[in-house]
Amino acid sequence: MRRQPNSKSIYDWRCLIWLAACLLLGCSEPASSFTSDAGLDDGGEQDAAVDRMSHFWSVFSIEGIWAEYFPTLAKMAESADVVAVVTVSAVAARTIDVGDPLDNPSEAIFTLSIEDAVRGADSLSSLTLTMTPGYRLSDQSVAILNGLLPIDPFLVLVRERTDFPGTYRLVNDYGLWARTERGDVDCPVVRELTDDFCFYREELMGVQSVHELAERLRP
Repeated sequence: MRRQPNSKSIYDWRCLIWLAACLLLGCSEPASSFTSDAGLDDGGEQDAAVDRMSHFWSVFSIEGIWAEYFPTLAKMAESADVVAVVTVSAVAARTIDVGDPLDNPSEAIFTLSIEDAVRGADSLSSLTLTMTPGYRLSDQSVAILNGLLPIDPFLVLVRERTDFPGTYRLVNDYGLWARTERGDVDCPVVRELTDDFCFYREELMGVQSVHELAERLRP
């Protein structure tokens, strides 16, 4: 779906850099510490949650252009099999065989719990989302990611995969919306916001949370 970046390392260097950043930011504490009353006021809890969301998804963002374009978020939602507000409960990884063991990247597998079925998910309580970050995720990195899962809900627009029925992929770059360091309603898997974000700005006017965006996209 995506044009590959000009240079790609099979090593999960970005995840390790992210871990170092988390340690410096103090976001390597267990998830429960971000919801406890000790040591953090409401503002501190919110900042910590935003840090976790931003750093977590930055591991899976790569530069590139998706082939499938939508002029509006509403059109994107109509094309999706499922639109839902979710939380992530686990991450796993599997290796994609591209014919060369030295260049086989990983596919990340996310277990998502559905909080609000916006479109097409009435009978689902969870779904499996897959993403290909473009490099290899080690067992150590997967363990790190599971220890630093974001705690805030986020919105996904996904389509069921034909090669792996029962699993889903994002419709395109702008198929995942969350509260991040860049804004209350942002696309954390897009490393640098493109012109598409400007095109969606009119639909996003007045939207201050992923729950409000979900209401805009509800049929």
